[in-house]
Amino acid sequence: MTDKRPAAVLLALLLAAPAHAAILEVGPTRAFATPAAAAQAAQDGDTIVLDPGEYYSCAIWTHNRLTIVGAGPGVVITDTTCQGKALFLVQGNDTTIRNITFARARVADRNGAGIRAEGRGLTVESSSFLNNQIGLLGGDAPASTVRVVDCTFSGNGVRDIGSPAPALSVGAIAILHVEASRFEGSLGGAHIFSAANRTELAANRIEDGEAGVRDALVVLANGGSLAMTDNLLRRGPNAARVNAAVHAYPGPAGVLELSRNTLRNASARPAALLLNWSRGTAVFAANVLDRGDSESSSEGSWRHQAIAAARDLYANARHLAGTELRALQRILR
Repeated sequence: MTDKRPAAVLLALLLAAPAHAAILEVGPTRAFATPAAAAQAAQDGDTIVLDPGEYYSCAIWTHNRLTIVGAGPGVVITDTTCQGKALFLVQGNDTTIRNITFARARVADRNGAGIRAEGRGLTVESSSFLNNQIGLLGGDAPASTVRVVDCTFSGNGVRDIGSPAPALSVGAIAILHVEASRFEGSLGGAHIFSAANRTELAANRIEDGEAGVRDALVVLANGGSLAMTDNLLRRGPNAARVNAAVHAYPGPAGVLELSRNTLRNASARPAALLLNWSRGTAVFAANVLDRGDSESSSEGSWRHQAIAAARDLYANARHLAGTELRALQRILR
């Protein structure tokens, strides 16, 4: 059968692949009918090419330096999750995923992801995440960098749970870099939830829908540094619990640099570009705000610290009481 993919696409893949690596082709007429079959055969450094079409097949990628790419528009991974976690479960290091749509990931724990990153180093380019419980989810990996470039996140997230699921979430990693991507219609607590040591956001469009997210558009869950430049941010008409574009929680001190960002506020109360509860230093330059909004606020910080201190005191008191009770029981035996 004649290969209908553009010759330029095939040539680019051949030139990009290391000489020792293989190109594994996936599709109804290819050697591998599903991504799962290709994942089982892949070796370090291989390139996996998916023909356009819907794949009701999840995949677990365990090898390193893999490139997984859609050969054209309309490559969709949907509905089937692996290990109760994700459509694509990436366990290898230094993986690149390009030109693929991830849709309708659902699991019992309500944190089903389009992509779940469990390895170190992930790049996702020109891909879409549609109607997943979480679009992209990454765990703790202190030396890892997650890069998201030219991607769309639409209709992801879960609201009606204790900790609402965001569209994009990473744990304690070195760097989260998100560039030229669009976030819209998130149903969870935030569009971007980052516990990275450094978060970089450049030239993105991050917008509430009519319902809006419950927290800020972007949450820095563990302090750290922020470089945020040339983003368009929109708060919807239903003001959230926290009416801010970025909410920096307490954590390691870092520099929070926000420049040339535009905040549009459709809610009925003032919004802040940055709600800063961290110990970091904020630096602002050439941001554009609606009348009545502010670049920086610390509203609620003291209350949050007081509640956290009270919880710590209560936990320590319970621990001490338990220790003394066990000592008394040993004496009375």
